[in-house]
Amino acid sequence: MKLLEEVSQYLKRLPHVPVTAQMVRKIDAHLESPQTISARRLASEHERAQGARSAVFLDPLGVPLVELEVYADRVTLQITPDHHFRSVAIARLQARDVLELPLVPLRRGRGARFF
Repeated sequence: MKLLEEVSQYLKRLPHVPVTAQMVRKIDAHLESPQTISARRLASEHERAQGARSAVFLDPLGVPLVELEVYADRVTLQITPDHHFRSVAIARLQARDVLELPLVPLRRGRGARFF
């Protein structure tokens, strides 16, 4: 799509010729069509999801206390909404100077329990 945008901009800088103007209108109409906009959005979401990573901080029984998701330049950290486990999570986090969580590729079925 960026290539078509560049072509449109280039053609607009050329001397005005009816055939060129018609081609610019066709390119711009294509770039502004709902199908193209949807395709661009889906491609962008897919690209972002490909790089998404997640991590989970579990209690000794395997209950997820904290979940982390990383999308490109955005990090989302969520503490469990369950009141009892929330206080456990905060206490466990406060007891540490550093908490290292290995990041793994985000799988929609596994991650995002709290999100």
